[in-house]
Amino acid sequence: MSKVLLYVYDLSNGLARQLSLPLTGKFIEGIWHTSVVVYEREVYYGQGILESKPGMTHHGNPVRTIECGTTEIPEETFNEYLDDLRSSYTAAKYHLLDFNCNSFTADVVGFLTGHEIPEWITNLPSEFLSTPFGQQLRPQIDQMFGRASNLPHASTSARIPPTASSLLSSVASQAYTPSNGTATPPQQSITSSTTSPLTFSTNLASFTSTLHSHALTFALFTSKSNIITYQVQQAFERIAQEEKRRRTGQQAGKGGDVAFVEVDVDMPTGMEVAKRYGVVDTPGYAFFKGEEKILQLGKTNSTELHEAIRKQIQEHVNRS
Repeated sequence: MSKVLLYVYDLSNGLARQLSLPLTGKFIEGIWHTSVVVYEREVYYGQGILESKPGMTHHGNPVRTIECGTTEIPEETFNEYLDDLRSSYTAAKYHLLDFNCNSFTADVVGFLTGHEIPEWITNLPSEFLSTPFGQQLRPQIDQMFGRASNLPHASTSARIPPTASSLLSSVASQAYTPSNGTATPPQQSITSSTTSPLTFSTNLASFTSTLHSHALTFALFTSKSNIITYQVQQAFERIAQEEKRRRTGQQAGKGGDVAFVEVDVDMPTGMEVAKRYGVVDTPGYAFFKGEEKILQLGKTNSTELHEAIRKQIQEHVNRS
């Protein structure tokens, strides 16, 4: 049996508390980074899954320590679980808002204890993006992490106050710094590799956050046990690429932002997402307007899928 702790760090080093109200109109206590301490190890997500001795990471001392219960899962089983996670939690998939350290700790704590991490941690991205300033800053964050943005404010970074831009760069570097403490700017390390237009979700908290922050969300539910998973992923990604490019053209900005999400149901917390929204078979698709599921599809060919996606986007644009 081992105690499971959640270490909470403030990536802003107190600046969020000082600057959030004048910048966003909301008080934000901190920009949270979390890690899990178990078996006398601290594990976290940045440039892949990393670990160190507790309290010895480049983040310094945690501002809070939250007890999440105990686990009876053997350490060897935990190691196998982490190995399974590595294909999902890669450096290239990291995103400060959509798929980050807190997505990882939500998965790990759920696996070890069956408990959830606090909502004030998991809800922070959607809370930030609900503000006009958050929407303005979103394109810069997407660009830093190798993801194209089709929001109408994508070229307005010049209007972002220098203090806020500097804080963002500092937070991003801290969140993504490798365990040896050598800072690697995200925009240099990630965008040098092949990036994907897909958002990756492995638990209900990260999936709900994506729904909150996008006007339309198209979700693909996959399972490695399905032999056609790779072909389906590739087709879905090509559709996402094409729609992202199309929306950066003359329709950019109409109807709000659109997300394409892949959910791995082989992960216990990924299966929770599928059950929550009634997806039984994989590959399967669910379309959302905000948090409302508006369409669900089973196995379909890429042409029919693309037509269905484009129809939903066009209808939404026409209503906007």
